[in-house]
Amino acid sequence: MITTKPYTPDPKPTKRKRNITYKCSDGTRVTQSQIDSRRKAIYRHMDAKLTGKAKYRCAAYPLLNWNDHDHTISQARCKQLGKTELIWDTDNIVYSSRLAHSEWESFRGGAYEEHSNVVERLLYVKKH
Repeated sequence: MITTKPYTPDPKPTKRKRNITYKCSDGTRVTQSQIDSRRKAIYRHMDAKLTGKAKYRCAAYPLLNWNDHDHTISQARCKQLGKTELIWDTDNIVYSSRLAHSEWESFRGGAYEEHSNVVERLLYVKKH
């Protein structure tokens, strides 16, 4: 009696993960995990500094509560510009309600012009 082993194909070769890095304006390069950890650290730092009623207020619509950390220059755009360090720059991050955040992201509607912090945000964009 001949016994045969069941066919087991060779395991597929594993794809090597590319270590994608993003350029900062000083020439250094950072990985996505470094970006994430720095961004989370700055969020915690900013949140710890909030006190009183300001702790809950949206920067664009002060009568609304905030629930988002909103980037004036989007994280993707910071990477495209080669200024990745702006992702964890406290001046680039504001506290926004979901409404204000979505209005800022969709410039075409023009609703962002009604935000109480629009001048500061546009000056930041012009600066960078």
